[in-house]
Amino acid sequence: MTPLAGLVVLDLGAGTAGSVARLLFADAGARVLAVPVDPPGAWDRGTQFVAMDDAGVRESLLANADVVIAGSMNAVDLAEARRRHPRLVTGLVTAYGSEGPLADRATDPESLVVARYGLATAQAGRLPGPVHLRIPFVTVNAAVLLVAGVLAAVLRRDGTGQGGHVETSLLSGLLATTTESFVDGPGIDITARLETFLSRRAAGVLPFYGAYECADGRWLHLGCSYPHFAVRAASALGIGDVAAALVSGPGWDDGRIPSPAVRDALYPVIEGLMRRRPAAEWAAVLEAADVPFAPVHSPAEVLDDPQVRANGVLTTLGQDGRTVEAAGPAIRFREGDVGIDAPRRTGEGVGLLAGLRVLELGNLIAAPLAGRLLADLGAEVIKLEPPDGGDLARRADVPAFHPLNAGKRGIAADLKSPTGRELAEALVRSVDVVVANMRPGALERLGMGPQRLLEVNPGLVVATVSAFGATGPYAPRPGVDGLAAAIAGGQLIQAGGDGRPVQLTGAPHDHTTGLLAAAGILMALVGRARSGRGRIVETSLLDAALLMVAPHLVRVDGQAPPADGVLGRARQYGSTRWERLFETADGWLAIAACTPRER
Repeated sequence: MTPLAGLVVLDLGAGTAGSVARLLFADAGARVLAVPVDPPGAWDRGTQFVAMDDAGVRESLLANADVVIAGSMNAVDLAEARRRHPRLVTGLVTAYGSEGPLADRATDPESLVVARYGLATAQAGRLPGPVHLRIPFVTVNAAVLLVAGVLAAVLRRDGTGQGGHVETSLLSGLLATTTESFVDGPGIDITARLETFLSRRAAGVLPFYGAYECADGRWLHLGCSYPHFAVRAASALGIGDVAAALVSGPGWDDGRIPSPAVRDALYPVIEGLMRRRPAAEWAAVLEAADVPFAPVHSPAEVLDDPQVRANGVLTTLGQDGRTVEAAGPAIRFREGDVGIDAPRRTGEGVGLLAGLRVLELGNLIAAPLAGRLLADLGAEVIKLEPPDGGDLARRADVPAFHPLNAGKRGIAADLKSPTGRELAEALVRSVDVVVANMRPGALERLGMGPQRLLEVNPGLVVATVSAFGATGPYAPRPGVDGLAAAIAGGQLIQAGGDGRPVQLTGAPHDHTTGLLAAAGILMALVGRARSGRGRIVETSLLDAALLMVAPHLVRVDGQAPPADGVLGRARQYGSTRWERLFETADGWLAIAACTPRER
């Protein structure tokens, strides 16, 4: 049984973010209705389109809905709907928020939000100047935040009988992806840190973290963002002695980031080596050495990738009789075997999730961001870390550790010891949710695999976050943000017809995956309150990457969209004449003339 079965969601006009939100609701089993769009897109899968011009039809739909979402043009409609139907949960998404100096720019598209708040200049490109982002991760993040907020309000409504209203924005979606960039505090020189990361190298920001062309013209993306992987990759390439000396020498800042001089020395060496052998040969060598890597796919190749197929490719029959293929749900669920009386925790704390307890076994970005969002919504989040240094981000003194883990309680325990496992199991019995991001199999080796956790606490929601998926050929591999984008085709989509991959800055797929995990947890909690069963929730960096580029991956009767439509007309400064970046005498402007009147 899908977790949102029986939930009715109505979209009155929430725009592109609404389309993504509708897809997430529908994939989780909700009945989703919206005003007809022509033609329907990849994110419209699962939506039932209904004409709402008739006042009686519209009122009937509102009376039977649980959730209504809308954009700024329909904000008044939301307020009126809540007045007439107090049990409704409503959700609003705008560009910058409904208050503040930019509230009157509520319909700005993502490209203007990205330009105003620095992502266009943070992104490296092949040409001088800023970059138009073709991967709409800001909009996708806003959609996932909308879903999470709405479901938190649904949980409270199901307990109290009282509806509510939540708001988010594209700006919130942007800020959720920039934990590394927008953090400040004592001892943090953010300008110097950004200069370290933003090497202005389009294919990747570190020597062993970027895309390289092979002898056959194919590209492979190396994903070694930590020294031990870099040393492993160097050994596989035949330069292990050089890399080992560099890693242990003064050229590596804080043991993780090589200095510009080291980077400049290594790039041409690695480029020359990679061009000596075809991609398939290098792939076999790198996999045997357990080096994080991935093929760089074009959009036409993505749906045939074995890991994408393992995660799920949906095949449907269109109204015109043609076969349509697309990537499957970004969040997957497995229901527990034992029914329970679902607890309704109330009382202590403030926020929509007051009383909810979460145990987080998180490293770096994805699981910690999921825990942070649940804490922001009022849950009590307990972060469990090993006593030998804790979260990898804490060990490396990464500034992003602080915003990603704000609002949580902390405890240390060695899960490899009997005492540590006993303590962990006691915590598991006391919580509603466990969220973790480890390579598949790692939790099982610690005696805390999802099935074991459900044995300890049958009502638990267990969320697992991985690089590529819980099963499939790439599941055992180490993985990072750039590898997911490479497999999903995002790096060549962002390239804009150049044919050479462009890596997105700021680890957006890591962040979106964390948001998806939080949304999946809330979906499972809504389902638990109705079915009395715990659930396992699964998502991955690859799922997030596929969701972002879904419109480019639809295949009809075996034919992918023409490459020219995806890549050929795009350029670094924009996708069309009307939405692009322009250089002026003293800087750059982003212009988005999206309607005939604006043009």
